[in-house]
Amino acid sequence: MKTMKKIAVILLALIMIFAVAACGNDSSDETAQDQQTQEQTQDQEQTNPEQKDDGLISKGKAKRIAANDAGFKKADVEFKKCKLDLDDGIQEYEVEFVQGETEYDYSIDAATGDILEKDSESVYDD
Repeated sequence: MKTMKKIAVILLALIMIFAVAACGNDSSDETAQDQQTQEQTQDQEQTNPEQKDDGLISKGKAKRIAANDAGFKKADVEFKKCKLDLDDGIQEYEVEFVQGETEYDYSIDAATGDILEKDSESVYDD
């Protein structure tokens, strides 16, 4: 009789341990799924960080396009302005930078990244 009680207590204890373990796994599965979803979102953002949610290119990409067109790396120029503007119904970035003794002005289509206008002049010109 005492042996049967011991076996019953042990079985009950094992059932409780498995039940607690199973509950713990459910929440950890949800946590793992949440974490996986967050990682996928971050991966997607890192895949194309130069394209914003609104379909426009980023300021960083506009700067890179302008600097590259002038024959420079983005890090090698001093940017004076990069601002999103609406001109004749087209969203564009106005990008201004200096490299050496030359100032560069660009208008970059914010949707396509196309160069709409560009100009350069000596920093000594008034």
